[in-house]
Amino acid sequence: MKVTIKYISSSHVLGCDYKEFEFSSKEDLIEFAKTNIKTDQIACAKIYRGAYDEIHMAEIDGKHIDNRIILYVLHCGVIYDAEADEWVVAPQYTYVEDAFRDGREFNFENTDNYTILEINGEKYGLLGAIDEYKMADAVKFSDKIEISYEDGRYYCPAYLITFDPFEEYDNPADDDDPLIEPQNIAHITY
Repeated sequence: MKVTIKYISSSHVLGCDYKEFEFSSKEDLIEFAKTNIKTDQIACAKIYRGAYDEIHMAEIDGKHIDNRIILYVLHCGVIYDAEADEWVVAPQYTYVEDAFRDGREFNFENTDNYTILEINGEKYGLLGAIDEYKMADAVKFSDKIEISYEDGRYYCPAYLITFDPFEEYDNPADDDDPLIEPQNIAHITY
């Protein structure tokens, strides 16, 4: 079985590198992916069924080639079998709480800065200090973590929390709940 491995650089500046290999079985390919693809040096590797010339030319011609992907080997260390629709090496985290419990950093923030708050029955982890506008970025512990097949990172929703957003209009004795607004996304730092 001829395959083409497309290594996508984690810096995205270096672009992609292609290498062609031949394996006697899919099991041999999976073993190669587990032992020889260094996930700390790439965003991801997409392993396509077919020789380099046909894969690269199809890509240049703008043809859809994702249906030829056999495996994804991702920066976060997981391997996904696209043909069987199953994990070969399963994700380490399913929920934000799992990653927090493991001491992982989000958005390159030092874990020493994390504050965990419970707001309306939900746990949030603040990603850094509350700023002078009484705002902080946060992630919610109960949110599911997704994996990107393009850059190999774990992602989850992020929130902007504003503490006492109606301060100038209300009675300071009132204990108003913070305003929680969806922000973009957060990622686990690797």
